Amino acid sequence: MNYYLQLRGRAYGPFTADKVRVMCQNGSVNAESLISTDKRNWREAGSFPEFFDAPQSAVNTVPQQTPPAVPPAPAFSSKPCWFVSYDGKEGFGPYSAQAISDAVASGNVNAETLVWRQGETARPMSDEPEFSSLFAKPASTSTNNAASNPNLTSNLAEQLHRRYLGYWISWALFFIVPTFGWALAELTPALFEESLSVQNFLMKYVVTPCRYGAPLVCYVVQKIFLLMFVYSFWRSLPAANAPTTPGPACGLLLVPFFYWYWNFVVFYQGTIYANASLKKLAPEVASRTQVSETLALLYAILELICMPISLCLSFPLLAQMRNVGAALAKAEAQDSDDAFNVA
Repeated sequence: MNYYLQLRGRAYGPFTADKVRVMCQNGSVNAESLISTDKRNWREAGSFPEFFDAPQSAVNTVPQQTPPAVPPAPAFSSKPCWFVSYDGKEGFGPYSAQAISDAVASGNVNAETLVWRQGETARPMSDEPEFSSLFAKPASTSTNNAASNPNLTSNLAEQLHRRYLGYWISWALFFIVPTFGWALAELTPALFEESLSVQNFLMKYVVTPCRYGAPLVCYVVQKIFLLMFVYSFWRSLPAANAPTTPGPACGLLLVPFFYWYWNFVVFYQGTIYANASLKKLAPEVASRTQVSETLALLYAILELICMPISLCLSFPLLAQMRNVGAALAKAEAQDSDDAFNVA
């Protein structure tokens, strides 16, 4: 039987039972981790006896590993003697070491925050022996990288680029081909003045399809590319706490009238969630790659009241969504590689 693991809202796998046991032993999976056999029904790993309450004979085939030692929590002094500098301001304090430890836990100060005692030189908290243990990371016991699941490391970045390009080209053809048809209709009598049969052939089999058939085909094609693009974009987002999932995100855009409301969910709420997810997974990338939430909101509103203008806005909006989706896919692929490094 194969098993799937859920990490940060995304499913990984399938893994064999022996593989999952190894992950349980080296700490990659704990009793609270979610496991499924069908990717629909998820249970805590602790409820699977084959992983946490298995007979000794069931786990003897897995090499035993000692989990990383976690140092005991240090005891901090309650005597106020420490001064703190942050946000460019100096002289806050004095505080007790315990109060500063609580501030680290709450995220109000970090390893770069300067601390000192009366008469001492200010230095980062990570360099102060009394507080450096608060920022120590347990050593990893991994000795080699597990291969990433190929089903989950598909190149979403290329998908997003190809589907955006297809959307752009189909709209370009929507305008270019009918224009060619109208121009050909005007030129045909002059070019083939003496050949009525050629004129009839061109008007029937070239001009009429270019004028009336091609725009309809191009419109349908661009709609297909748009739905495919939306699906890939939502697939790049972490599933946990997402406003919706990839299937409904693109499928409900086909529902008459309802799609006016659904545009706000897919594009506006989707961009807010994408920006927040990228800030969490790759803050250095998020500082230079974002989707304009104002642009997404304007697009959703104009889809309701003025579609020609919304069409013009769709190109820069989808381009930004493509860039953020690609960055998220790359960050999550890296995240999954780091999460499933097993011995």
